[in-house]
Amino acid sequence: KGFAFTDIYYHVMAEHGERDTSRVITIVDMTELVNRADIADVLAQIEEANPKVIGVDIVFEGWKPDSMADMYLSDVAHSYDNIIFSYRMTDYLNDTIGYSREIHSFFTEVAPVNEGFTNYERTLYGALKRKSNLRRICNGEMRSSFVLEVAKRYTDDQLPEHKEDDLNINFRPTVFRVVPPDSIAEHRDWIEDHVVLFGATHELADMHYTPLGEIAGIELLGYSLQTMFEQTEVTYPDTWVTIVLSFIIVLITYAWRRQYIKWAKSRESEWLQFLLTTTFVIASLLF
Repeated sequence: KGFAFTDIYYHVMAEHGERDTSRVITIVDMTELVNRADIADVLAQIEEANPKVIGVDIVFEGWKPDSMADMYLSDVAHSYDNIIFSYRMTDYLNDTIGYSREIHSFFTEVAPVNEGFTNYERTLYGALKRKSNLRRICNGEMRSSFVLEVAKRYTDDQLPEHKEDDLNINFRPTVFRVVPPDSIAEHRDWIEDHVVLFGATHELADMHYTPLGEIAGIELLGYSLQTMFEQTEVTYPDTWVTIVLSFIIVLITYAWRRQYIKWAKSRESEWLQFLLTTTFVIASLLF
């Protein structure tokens, strides 16, 4: 489970292939933003640039001593209908109940907002991330992910039906334009009618291992959304297809080896026959 051949494929593409630039997704980096009033101000500036949807990859836990900043952020959160906020689910129990605890931003206590969970896997900081969870159960109820909610808003709820709860992420190397929080107006073209992901690009606690190496959580969300928009999900063959293909490969290999041995032993030189039929040579050619 810790390795897949697609890991090699994406890694080689990243080192030697050309990277596409996303025409749909833009990231606004908030790594250096600490004060909630500043964060609220940047969100308001992004809204002025008319994005199609904003996905906020931050969970604002609890009220802070600066009540004015909290109220400002709460006002902004409730003023716009195109912002999707993230929340976390924790304490997984079983497949029936799912997660038993939710961590939401403080302003959801005032009034509901558009939300989606950002859990990727229960081994959140462990294994390589190859999948994005689209739906998961929490306290016995099915919940939608942050990725799914952002994608539905961007496509006006015109997404194709996904039969599975997981999305196999296509990590074709892509450049997501990153806008500093103090340059929103200068990059309006990258924001207007786009998906804007608002989060940290250099937060050590939110880095994830992927086939492309270690990337920020906000980029991982970007790759998940891009996979949904372009409908380029990685698919795996059914078991019977794998068995049939494997059998055909074995037959071809057997036939090739038999013909090669026959050809090698027909050489006039006994030394050449010996050399061509050594285990090392045959194994190298088979490889």
